[in-house]
Amino acid sequence: MHYWPDVVPHELVVRLAGLGSASELRPVVDRLFPAVAAVFRREIAQSAVEDAVADLWAAVPVEES
Repeated sequence: MHYWPDVVPHELVVRLAGLGSASELRPVVDRLFPAVAAVFRREIAQSAVEDAVADLWAAVPVEES
């Protein structure tokens, strides 16, 4: 049983399951998983940046006009 990241559509996962462990898929899989991890890290980093900016805004007193 293979784990496929969410970016791989279910229909494709079903078709891939029929191939078993085809050796021609290895180079693609070797590129896919690091790429998915990089996107995930960027999403986490972007979320952390957005949270920090929101905290900075919350720390600044509201100016009354």
